[in-house]
Amino acid sequence: SLGWTMMDLLPALASGMVLLPPALPPATQKGGVPRLSPALPPAWLGSSPSRDCVCRRSIWNGWRGVHIVVSVDWEGSGFGAEDLAAFRQFRDDFPDIPLTHFLNAAYFTRLAPDDVVGAVSASDTIRTVLRDGDEIGLHVHADNHLLYAAGVSPKKFPSWNHLPDMTGHSVPLSAFSEEEVQRIVAFSCRTLTQQGFDRPKAFRAGGWHAGSSVLNALAAEGFAVDSSEVPHDWLPRNFGQVQDLWPNATRVSQPYRLKGGLVEVPDNGCLADYASSDAMVDNFKAVVRSGRGKPVVLSLGFHQETAAKFLPRLRSALLEIELRAAMQRIPMRYDCMKDVALTVKP
Repeated sequence: SLGWTMMDLLPALASGMVLLPPALPPATQKGGVPRLSPALPPAWLGSSPSRDCVCRRSIWNGWRGVHIVVSVDWEGSGFGAEDLAAFRQFRDDFPDIPLTHFLNAAYFTRLAPDDVVGAVSASDTIRTVLRDGDEIGLHVHADNHLLYAAGVSPKKFPSWNHLPDMTGHSVPLSAFSEEEVQRIVAFSCRTLTQQGFDRPKAFRAGGWHAGSSVLNALAAEGFAVDSSEVPHDWLPRNFGQVQDLWPNATRVSQPYRLKGGLVEVPDNGCLADYASSDAMVDNFKAVVRSGRGKPVVLSLGFHQETAAKFLPRLRSALLEIELRAAMQRIPMRYDCMKDVALTVKP
């Protein structure tokens, strides 16, 4: 026993310090003389306001460690003041974590076609939580107004709620033909680039429903990454066709290359709406064990529209994950989807 509990150590991380094991090579310590706290044994404290010692070094003791991807699903429904405030606070608390933003063109198609002021306002709102090093991806739900704008006829059924959806939001993208999906994806990319965002190269389907028609359309549109695979046991029972679409997905599934060159980065840790802080930490431990000393990837994330309610779960989980990584000498770093994709062999 080390003589103190996890709860004793969490305040140190919350204050910006990183806990480093006694045998940490001096070259990885940054910030000069360690700041000491009477609550913690001095040999375990290091000063690093940005937590670079834990988060940015991916090689330690001769082997590569855990790559954590944190993503945001933007649903296209709207912007809540509390959600955006929670989002901005998260960025302030974790300034060194790059995010993959799966943006949704529906924020713009829900407006009148000539509402330039509304479009500028939506773009500016999104940019309040973007930071240097972030990645722009694409998220698509089959909302009626988005499909009409893309020249595709909407559907009311099937839906992953197993009820007719008059808005189309819960209708799987996989219910559309490859040609229709390609038209929706191409239109969404044009819309985002017209608003000044980078053209997306990473994708996540609404409700994680990406069948062959979706994956083929993504490849045709030049996408590099899909992150729609998710283990069904994270989600409510009978959540649409997720189990049929991703029958081999597990909580420790790792990135792999699909036909056509697209890389699948499984959303193995799901999103905070469906996972408690403890479950995220447990999944981190499971992914580490599954690697057996090899590089592994853990995907975590949240929805912009529910950030105020669920982002605290992710914040608590990341603090404990960083702490465990430091104490157990588990090298880890935060990456975007595009960075992870580069590690997957052809």
